[in-house]
Amino acid sequence: MFGGPTFTVEDVRDFDGEQRFNSTGFLGTAIVTITHTETNDKIHIISMRKAEPHEIDTLSRYL
Repeated sequence: MFGGPTFTVEDVRDFDGEQRFNSTGFLGTAIVTITHTETNDKIHIISMRKAEPHEIDTLSRYL
């Protein structure tokens, strides 16, 4: 998913100081949302699910 178009926003809830992001993009032909953390050299995926309709709408506005 991270090799193609994505829309990423920071999840501003408090996770004991951990910075988390929600990215929506394509996984094959499916549109998914992935919650993840990032370091300089890697992405740690926390969860993945089918994108909600409002997330798909947001992604489509930025394509």
